Amino acid sequence: MEQQITAADVAGWTSLKDISTSLQKRGLVPREDLGEDDELVMELDEDQFVSIIEAGPTQDAKSFTNRMTYRRHTNLVSTNEFEEFTFISRRRSFGEAGRISYQQFSFNRSDFEDGGSHFSVLDKLNEIEYGDGQSVQALYDTREVVKEFYTKFESLRTDLVTEVAGIPDDRGDAKQRYVQVLMDRLIFLYFIQKNNLLNFNTDYLLEKHTEYVDEGEDVYEEFFNPLFFEVLADNKQAEGFGTVPYLNGGLFSTTPVEEEFPEVTLGETTEETNELFGEILEFLDEWNWHVDEQLDIVEPKNLSPEILGHIFEQTVNQKEMGAYYTPAEITDYMARETIHPYLLDQLNKGLGTSYESIDELFGLGSETDEAADVAIADGGAVAQIGAVDSIQREHVETLYFEHLQEGRVIDPAVGSGAFLLAAQDVLLDIYLSCLEYFEALPAFERTPAIEEALEEVKHSGSKTLFAKREIILNNLYGVDIDDGAVEICKLRLWLSMVADIENDPDDVEPLPNIDFNIRQGNSLIGYIDKLPSASDGATTFGDFSVQKKFEQVIEAVHKHRAATTSSDAANWRRIAEERMSEYRSDLDEDLAQRLRDAGMEDMDAETLREFDSFHWIVEFAEVMDDGGFDVVIGNPPWEVLSPNRGDFFSKYDERFRTYNADRKDEVEEELLADESIKSEWEEYQRGMEQRAEYFNTAPDYNLQSPSVNGRHVASENDLSALFLERTFGLVSASGWTSLILPGFVFTGAVAKDLRQHLLDETTLQTTIGFENNHIFDQIHGQYRFGILTFQNSGETERVNGVFAQTSTDTLQTIEEDAAYIPRRVLESYSPNAVIFPSVTSQEQADTLDSILQHPTIADREQPWWGDLVTKELHEPTDKGRFVEEPELGDYPIYGGGNIYQFTHDTEIYDIDGPNYWSVDSKDPDESARSRIRQKAFNKGYLKKSIYSTFDGNDTSKSQKAFVNDLLESVRGVGLEESDVLPDYTEYRIGYRNVARATDERTMIAAIVPKGIACLETLQSFRPYEIVIDNKEQLDSRPLHNCYNRIFSDEELFVAVALLNSIPFDFLMRTKIDTHIVKYKLEESQVPRLTDGDEWFEFIWTRATRLNCYGDAFEEMRERLGGVDPVTEEDERRQLRAEIDAAAFHAYRLGPEEMQFVLDDFHLVDNPRLMDREYLEMVSEQYHELA
Repeated sequence: MEQQITAADVAGWTSLKDISTSLQKRGLVPREDLGEDDELVMELDEDQFVSIIEAGPTQDAKSFTNRMTYRRHTNLVSTNEFEEFTFISRRRSFGEAGRISYQQFSFNRSDFEDGGSHFSVLDKLNEIEYGDGQSVQALYDTREVVKEFYTKFESLRTDLVTEVAGIPDDRGDAKQRYVQVLMDRLIFLYFIQKNNLLNFNTDYLLEKHTEYVDEGEDVYEEFFNPLFFEVLADNKQAEGFGTVPYLNGGLFSTTPVEEEFPEVTLGETTEETNELFGEILEFLDEWNWHVDEQLDIVEPKNLSPEILGHIFEQTVNQKEMGAYYTPAEITDYMARETIHPYLLDQLNKGLGTSYESIDELFGLGSETDEAADVAIADGGAVAQIGAVDSIQREHVETLYFEHLQEGRVIDPAVGSGAFLLAAQDVLLDIYLSCLEYFEALPAFERTPAIEEALEEVKHSGSKTLFAKREIILNNLYGVDIDDGAVEICKLRLWLSMVADIENDPDDVEPLPNIDFNIRQGNSLIGYIDKLPSASDGATTFGDFSVQKKFEQVIEAVHKHRAATTSSDAANWRRIAEERMSEYRSDLDEDLAQRLRDAGMEDMDAETLREFDSFHWIVEFAEVMDDGGFDVVIGNPPWEVLSPNRGDFFSKYDERFRTYNADRKDEVEEELLADESIKSEWEEYQRGMEQRAEYFNTAPDYNLQSPSVNGRHVASENDLSALFLERTFGLVSASGWTSLILPGFVFTGAVAKDLRQHLLDETTLQTTIGFENNHIFDQIHGQYRFGILTFQNSGETERVNGVFAQTSTDTLQTIEEDAAYIPRRVLESYSPNAVIFPSVTSQEQADTLDSILQHPTIADREQPWWGDLVTKELHEPTDKGRFVEEPELGDYPIYGGGNIYQFTHDTEIYDIDGPNYWSVDSKDPDESARSRIRQKAFNKGYLKKSIYSTFDGNDTSKSQKAFVNDLLESVRGVGLEESDVLPDYTEYRIGYRNVARATDERTMIAAIVPKGIACLETLQSFRPYEIVIDNKEQLDSRPLHNCYNRIFSDEELFVAVALLNSIPFDFLMRTKIDTHIVKYKLEESQVPRLTDGDEWFEFIWTRATRLNCYGDAFEEMRERLGGVDPVTEEDERRQLRAEIDAAAFHAYRLGPEEMQFVLDDFHLVDNPRLMDREYLEMVSEQYHELA
């Protein structure tokens, strides 16, 4: 068992052996057969090693990266005579083509001496453990840095919002936006300042601030304003600014909030302004700004663009919006699993090739050995390709010029851009591999296109910077309803280029214009590419043809992107926005009319604009004109559409989002005392209701309100489900999508039609389900979610799936871990609700396949079936008929806790007795039984049966009139409550509604005695069906002769035995969260054993002995011809084992499948029955019965 590394251990590290001894506490194993003289190699996992190295006087941690291989990718380097220690790891990737980067974490031995300790370092060291090759990643956890910066940053930002002058107090949203813009600009400048790009001075900003303040000038008016809008944005060289690069528009162009409020500034006076900018710079100056993208250093006060990205995720306030920071392991996987297959599909289709991976295209084998670790360097970047003569030039050329540069990736809920950054990384690897290959080609083999591409690279500083610019301009797109998120996303993309910008300000290329790549709007509201048709059927509207409008928008956007000056960029942005605005208005008017025609009488174009309508055919005209996006990736919000008070009240109180819940309540109450604010709040809430109505009315959303087993499931307007349906229209027919979605999308009834569409209209590739377990820190550990990846065409014949994962490590091994699930399993597992089976292994999938060969419980073509009653009595509404003292009642009211398997009272197990009883009375207000009869009468099952049997539909009479007239003509009196035969008059199967997959048993059922009534927590199988064959049956009073039993006595007991069996429990555990949902039980499979079938008599005779004990079952024992009930524990245990063994045979499960189910069974502490010995008994019985 692993021990903890202590502060004293680290303080004593004066040799490699000392360090090795400490790591052995974590289970690592010394490997003396490996390594060089100055190192010790420790085995971390079967194929992973850590090298402990003693550096020489002139060496540092990076000096030894050349020793790293695929299996030895982490070094622990001691420097300065064992005073300093550095872990450095090569980042693992999902393929070998592309760059290699490193992560670094350092600490000093002196931190641990004299009884001191550095707890965060110890915590990280003690996360390392043998058998988990990924555990070293804990060393590079940045959460402490993120938390510290974010806390201080958010406090400063909130304070600054209150100091904004030039914006009205009721425009808190605009104040927040302005402060965010300022902070974005200054953060970007701090990074390029680190690269000596601001007059070759790493303290340029703080020194300039001091200089202007000392001269008594307004630091914003005299320095920052001209720096932003003239020097950086327009390349105007103003006196006193030194050598500063021209960075183009975008980040340093005038923003909409600055255009709306041209006098906006921080502080009312020069003194206030100077002081506030001083506070900002002092805060930013506390941090180390690290820009080496290939070496991610994790240390206190160290900020990299990647770490800042994590911080930006929080500044967008995404938690309140139902979206969460997505771990890099997930974003990287999703980007790779869509971009790679898309490019390979296009390449293989165009050339007739059959490449299975990008690595194969670039001459790299599927398995990496030490020889394959040799890499080609490009400044700070490293790309890997195989031998040049092993690569087909025509294939790489086609990939680069026809597919790679033309591929378009969109995140429709982009947030701060995490998925686009991941997509950039994946694309960058491929760009660099292509460019490395082109450069490695002999000159005589280079085509003119290749020569031109290399010439472009030569004038761009480096291959990496060139590739990033191309990717940001041509490949990446995003949309978000939060304009703050949009600006942060753009900033992150610009920051991604910082590490590659030349150190000479005069050589810096301007930043790309991406205003029309990353857009603000509501992705869910507006036209995609279905153009509105005029009355004559032509796809035109307004004064111009649709194609003309496309061309005009595309022209303006292209010229904006190509602009080389801020003024040109701003001018073409204005022209593009004006054209878009005009066409948006046309589309808003058209859409509003269509919604009014569909029943939304109050809808108009102005309301749609308030909803931030986003017409994709205008905003991304060129992309949609070409058929849509090639890749859609993202993590859409996980919330139901509803009013968000944080969004609303922060307009009036800039600090509102920072308050705790109680303080928010107080502030809300204070603000709503203002009638104008109260009126606006009510209007905001009405707007949310209108949005919900939109999604229920708009023709774009047809998959949100399914019918499951004949019952309509109302739409919940869950944003994640709406986004999923939206992507079907955004991605091209050959495109790929990968979304991270909440668990209900995979298992919830409301998502049935979405799943059916995925099966029928797309080619599902993988479904990976997770139980959160701190993957997302902001949500509950047991919350379930999954990653869905598909191609937007074809039909799903099979899917690779794995569920119940608790770590993102599975993404590295998904090809080995995922189970192959054929379509027949997907369809049979849940024929009514199309639930995806939550399988965790191939063995489980194969076993499910065998179980699913049997009929569903609700299949009425079988000898017996399940007609389920879920709410015979409802405790809150029917409680007035209950008494709590047994002596005051005539019969008990049962709940789920009053039964166990084959157990109907407290005699066998220590289970709860009834909490309630009721009385015999004909008054339904007093008696539970009378209330049950009344409910059954009111639901009209008997009435409907008579009406349909005797063709009441062919008359003009109502059901009530028709049935009463018919009965009066036959027996002289109409339908009466006494004609109803209640379920409690017969023995029946009851089962617990509350159930979990982690309980000792998930399905808990018993035959319950006659006469008892059931609460909603004890649901039941109806014992009767209504069968009317002829009019003579109606000449009875009451009409109990119209009721036939669904089960024979023997079938009733074989049914409860199969429901309680281990094979059925195995099936139900894959479906159940906290309750047994009716439709999930109805569509579950059970062998339909009846008289004469193999195993029928064997099972029912044993089940009766288990269940037919006590006075309440005396009648049943007589009906069965005498039963010898068993109440002694060991004998019951034996009977249970025999039934479970026979159930395996009845399900036709072979020995391997049987053993897998038993081995897979979840065992709990202190079980009533299910321990390891019992499972062995079942296995033995199975083989004896074979």
